[in-house]
Amino acid sequence: MYGGTANSIIARCNNATLSNCLTPGNWSSATITDGTNATGANQVMTKLHINSTADQPFSVIARRSTNEIRAYVQGAGGCSTGALSFSATSVAAASGATLGNAYASLARDSSNRWHLAVNDSTTSIRYFNELTGTVTAAWNAVSIIETTTLGAAGATRGSIALDETGSQVLVSYGRTAGGTPLQTLGNMVLAFNNCPTGGTGCATSTMASPSSAAGMVWENPPFNTTGQIQLATSQVPNTIAVAATSLGRPAAAYVDFSVGSATTGRLKYAIRSGNSASDHWPSYDIASGVQPQSVALAFDHANRPWIAYYDATNFRYYLTTTSTTEGSGSWLTYQFPIATAAAPTLPAANNVALAMYVNGGVHKPVMIVSNSGAATKVVRAALFNPTSESWANNTQVDTGVANFSRMSADYDANGNIVLSYYDTTNNIVKFTYTSNGGSTWGAVSSIMTGLGGMGLSIKINPSTSAPAITFFDRSVNLLRYKYCSTALASCLTSTNWVDLGLGLIEASAGVSGLSAAATDGLLGASLTFSPTGQAAVVFSKGPGLVSAPITADLKFAYVSSTTGVFTTPESLNAGSNSFYTTPANFAAGGWMPASVRSSTGSLHSVYVGPGNHLYVTSCGH
Repeated sequence: MYGGTANSIIARCNNATLSNCLTPGNWSSATITDGTNATGANQVMTKLHINSTADQPFSVIARRSTNEIRAYVQGAGGCSTGALSFSATSVAAASGATLGNAYASLARDSSNRWHLAVNDSTTSIRYFNELTGTVTAAWNAVSIIETTTLGAAGATRGSIALDETGSQVLVSYGRTAGGTPLQTLGNMVLAFNNCPTGGTGCATSTMASPSSAAGMVWENPPFNTTGQIQLATSQVPNTIAVAATSLGRPAAAYVDFSVGSATTGRLKYAIRSGNSASDHWPSYDIASGVQPQSVALAFDHANRPWIAYYDATNFRYYLTTTSTTEGSGSWLTYQFPIATAAAPTLPAANNVALAMYVNGGVHKPVMIVSNSGAATKVVRAALFNPTSESWANNTQVDTGVANFSRMSADYDANGNIVLSYYDTTNNIVKFTYTSNGGSTWGAVSSIMTGLGGMGLSIKINPSTSAPAITFFDRSVNLLRYKYCSTALASCLTSTNWVDLGLGLIEASAGVSGLSAAATDGLLGASLTFSPTGQAAVVFSKGPGLVSAPITADLKFAYVSSTTGVFTTPESLNAGSNSFYTTPANFAAGGWMPASVRSSTGSLHSVYVGPGNHLYVTSCGH
């Protein structure tokens, strides 16, 4: 079967000897036509299926007109005898002037149920099914696999396949190219019904029991899981968040701007498939975020991922989770209990941080947000109860006229949660903590004043149960490290925070080229501790020149057990962040590496690298 200039055409060789089919005269052909659709000049697909039962008629589907996709079957006669003819009662499997105007793909399962995937102009991918085994029977309502920007007709294609063992409908297609000049290749996507056998939170319609195509729930991770992290122009406070399960598997949450627009960023979750550095990182779109920014990630006691983020579309904050560690299930989203916040002036940002309140081995998320865009700028925190799906301990942590940016939180098994953030108005690094799930917080302490606090990261030292912080100090062009030298309860006193040595991790960090305050978001450092309390920092090193390209090395330093001070920083990836754009892109530049130390002691750092993609480097397993 093939497409002709005006009609779809079926050709048949009914000779018993296969080699005789090499002779053109042994083939007969016929056009597929009926009284309502006599022309096929607009056809974009011809698809042939033959029933498995011997001598059963052909079943064919083809796009025949400008406003619908029509299904056909052969009339009387079998495969080897009889005339080639098709029913005049063919049915529209999908109706719409733009459905399948670039491509369509048909599949049939072993129960003779039919499945169809088509494009709808350049705006979405759609799925239909038919369950009686008769391709010309009525088809079920449409299911939208994804609303996204597709290539023009003739510029891209798509396909459908069935995994009957896993009860999965699989659809592949291409989105349009990402924003130039950073990424010229579009993203190829593999979509699948993510609840193939039903279950809690899943739709009732699955491939195993597809009562209606409209009931299917879809996931659509791109083949290119690294994405496009930086935008070419827009200032967007993007962050990369990492965490690890109790079994040592690292995961990341981030925003992918492959579509090329600040308003269409895609919130994503990726987790390594095993404990080996060579294992792959499958990723999943989380469809709840419309314009996600400032992402945070943590795992609970059941190794379920929790992701907090700010949505710049409606100026609200959200917490989302799924029942599976892999992230392949349906994601449930909860709105943080705070009033709307307008977008602040960069480098201030409506930020989020996420920690777990551990009590009796049970983890409950504590989400902290900075409402920098409101008239009364505040930092608030609230605890979420997964059992009752309700918020508690809605507490104001800090208030005032200051703008807040770059929040960081950490927690331990004793129920302590530490929080640090940068007051961009007063140039202050602030600190506070709670030991009761955020019901009460200590008085906010100003750890350092007048020294900047860009790209800060806070962690609890497991050997001392006291926190430490790394951050960039623009005033003297270096990266600092400070730690609390007393018990946690006394860390609210600023004099109990001291430098390790001179506090200089990198005395030539190359941040001086970033002259404008709005470029603070490009700076980032990530602090981790080994199980024995050895500090390690992964950070970006300039030069941060205002002219293109901007190049930043990914650097690594750790506290020497011999000298007690940081080692000379080593390069993990020289020139890893080379982007032909200006540093005015705030945190969209992706300079901010994020690191996590797993329960097995291995160190994993996720960062933006060559090609504007997301990379990970691991030390250990």
